[in-house]
Amino acid sequence: MALEITIYGKTKKAASGQTFMVYLSRLPMQDGTQLPVTVRFEEGVPKPKTTPCNIKIEKENTHLGSRKYKRADTDEEQLSWTLWVSAWSVGTEYVDHSMDGVAF
Repeated sequence: MALEITIYGKTKKAASGQTFMVYLSRLPMQDGTQLPVTVRFEEGVPKPKTTPCNIKIEKENTHLGSRKYKRADTDEEQLSWTLWVSAWSVGTEYVDHSMDGVAF
């Protein structure tokens, strides 16, 4: 069974000045919470052409990794999650509902 997730893209700039895209999403957990993740695509796997977009992933084509790091501003230890994707397919069309509650 496939899981459909929404992928958001954020452009960042390396110290060398080169720009690159970071992909972000949230995974629905069994306890009902949403786990924020960085999404990385294995070498040779195409990345989404536009973001935000919905993609479908299968459990056997993904891996969830974590790493501990210290925040520079607070020196507090944090846990960051990365979803590694080795195959995916296009999901339903992404529709932005963020402004639905605003009175125009």
